[in-house]
Amino acid sequence: MKMYVFSDSHRACTQMANVLMQNKGDYDLVVHLGDHCSDTRALEPIIGITPLISLRGNCDYDVMDSSIVPSRAVELFGIRFFLCHGHEQNVKTTYDVLYNEARRYHCRAALFGHTHVPLCETRGGITIFNPGSIGVPYAPRKPSYGVITVEGDLVQYEIREVS
Repeated sequence: MKMYVFSDSHRACTQMANVLMQNKGDYDLVVHLGDHCSDTRALEPIIGITPLISLRGNCDYDVMDSSIVPSRAVELFGIRFFLCHGHEQNVKTTYDVLYNEARRYHCRAALFGHTHVPLCETRGGITIFNPGSIGVPYAPRKPSYGVITVEGDLVQYEIREVS
């Protein structure tokens, strides 16, 4: 099973849409980790019935849907993940809060955004994964997104740049 993970699109939906159109049929789930989660509306015609999880980021102040939260723990493909935008976990300063929340919810990984910097790091059996920014990457980085593949108990994390 495969999920595509986006974050920090900031109203620049073209890159996300192109990635999903070019890879149609390659993903079983799409995740948007916030800033601007409303951008996912542009993806609905592309992904069709593919499940979509959206989270609220610090720039999503205009989102009135109370079901779109800034963080949550979920089981996806038999693996527990802690999903968040990252601003409430202070990820620009430390990853300690992120690791502790993932541990508290018995998650194997924490997916986050907010920093616009791609990252995949494992500490104490918990992987933290940031796909970077699909819409507004910080120079000299290119727009990027994540691909997470789950096969049984094996989880593979990949960060892909958009050229």
